[in-house]
Amino acid sequence: MPIKTEEKALKTQTVAQGTEAVENDSDGGTNLLTAIAIILAIVFLVLAILFFLKNRKLNDDLSTEKEKVETVTQRYNQLQNQVTALSGSNVNLDDSLVSAQREMAEKVVLIERLTVENTNLKKIKDQLLQMENIRNSTNDQLKKLYESLRKSIDSTEANNRNLQQRLR
Repeated sequence: MPIKTEEKALKTQTVAQGTEAVENDSDGGTNLLTAIAIILAIVFLVLAILFFLKNRKLNDDLSTEKEKVETVTQRYNQLQNQVTALSGSNVNLDDSLVSAQREMAEKVVLIERLTVENTNLKKIKDQLLQMENIRNSTNDQLKKLYESLRKSIDSTEANNRNLQQRLR
């Protein structure tokens, strides 16, 4: 049985060496795992810091964009209000324009009527001038006839007086 004991001793020695090797490997493996864990922790920490910084930059950009959107929205609302006000003014201007056009049409009709009346007035003035000329001419003729008649009457009266004196 000594062989078996030797075999057992050999096996035990081999198992001991294997366990020792595993223990040595596990110490080396533990160190490796620890190193990997530390490296991973550092990588995750760096990534977390980068993520935090990127997130902060994105939040700042978002805040800036929100301010821009608010500014643009306010400007849009102001322009909408101006458009609404101008639309109201435009309606008032359209009403004023229609009223002015109506008044102009009335004035044109009045001007046309006055032009016709003015033409008639010119004709009437010409006729009046002709009538005044005729009147003046007739008055002159009447004056001449009156003077002639007066002379004739005076002469007839003078003849009548002479005749009466002779008859007496």
